[in-house]
Amino acid sequence: MVVARRRLLKDPLIGIEYQRGGQRELALVEGPEDMRLFEYSILVTNLDNELVSLMRHYRDRADCENNFDEAKNQWGWCGFVTQQLQTSQIMARIVALIYNWWNLFVRLAIPDKHHEAITSRPLLLSSVGRLTESGRQRHMVITSTQGETLTIQRAYARVLFLVESNCDSVDP
Repeated sequence: MVVARRRLLKDPLIGIEYQRGGQRELALVEGPEDMRLFEYSILVTNLDNELVSLMRHYRDRADCENNFDEAKNQWGWCGFVTQQLQTSQIMARIVALIYNWWNLFVRLAIPDKHHEAITSRPLLLSSVGRLTESGRQRHMVITSTQGETLTIQRAYARVLFLVESNCDSVDP
């Protein structure tokens, strides 16, 4: 059994009792300056690896489980209300296909890190696009209702660049 402790950089907004001047006080927003808050993890294993390897194994395992949790809870892959096996298989395949395509799109748009659907869908799906054609030119205007317009502009510009660079080599 391994008990790991990590200091929290930001103090959470929780109520913590502490003593000042002999009287107990409850700090709801900020605590005393000398207070240190830690996050504890308890790992139970029978592996003989060193501590750094054990922590890496458990972190990687949690990353894998996050994908299953996301598919199940945020994409509706937790079950279907039908007794017919064929209908359930079709719906499961459709959800898996859309989940894979969305992850690829978001990874192309924002390649820095993995964004879960609960944050990426409101960010990237809250826009309205209008395509106008004049002569042989197409012009697309995307209007976003999201507050992070700079992030969205960069994401769509990156996807547009990747699409245009791949389409130039293909004859219509």
